[in-house]
Amino acid sequence: MDNLTILLIRFYQRFISPHKGFRCAHAAVHRGESCSHAVLAIVNEDGLLGGYRKIRARMRACKQAYLLLEQSASKDRRKKDEIRCDCCDPSAGCDIASCGGRGKSCDVADMSCDCWPF
Repeated sequence: MDNLTILLIRFYQRFISPHKGFRCAHAAVHRGESCSHAVLAIVNEDGLLGGYRKIRARMRACKQAYLLLEQSASKDRRKKDEIRCDCCDPSAGCDIASCGGRGKSCDVADMSCDCWPF
């Protein structure tokens, strides 16, 4: 059973993981080894059944790291939404400089300002 588990983990590492397009959340947050490497080490050391609790603990820690990354990404998305400026001052002639000059544009035709980052 342990040999089959090791074979499946190595198959995953060799043929699936490099093509999935994202990294193990635990490794990304904690700057350590990926979960597949950690589980492989656990199975080599304790066996699949003997290391079951360690494997489960690692999967829980990886889930927590994933949730932490998602929370951080959500904050980044909200921060980008907050960058949208208020309207520029119509009395200033509604030009790029009055919008803050950060690559924002104003709609001069009706003098209402639509200041959005590009």
